Amino acid sequence: MVAVFSLFIGPALLTNFDRSHRTEIRCHVDGADGRAASPSNRGIGGSIPQVTIRTSDCGNLILREGVTRANSADLVKQLEKSSVFEIQVGEGSWKLRGVLEALHRDPTAFSFSPVD
Repeated sequence: MVAVFSLFIGPALLTNFDRSHRTEIRCHVDGADGRAASPSNRGIGGSIPQVTIRTSDCGNLILREGVTRANSADLVKQLEKSSVFEIQVGEGSWKLRGVLEALHRDPTAFSFSPVD
């Protein structure tokens, strides 16, 4: 029962919670990579475009919302123009980032803007 919850129900609940509960964090961005990947760490499902945001103080964050194959390279360039960003993340995945890290998952980011 615990395995079913942690593999199927838990991630869906966290995703839904994050969509309606967001928080802003300030991070020093070291770089970003755009690629298509499976949203599941088990490789189940088709690949979707995403940008991995690498930071020195907030860990890795995954941006999927609004990312397409056509704009992922532009998003990566925007993230490389500045070093400090305000990043909107899912509140649930941010609070559980230690657990997610142990599961080899990164918190979800929804948007970013450079800090002057």
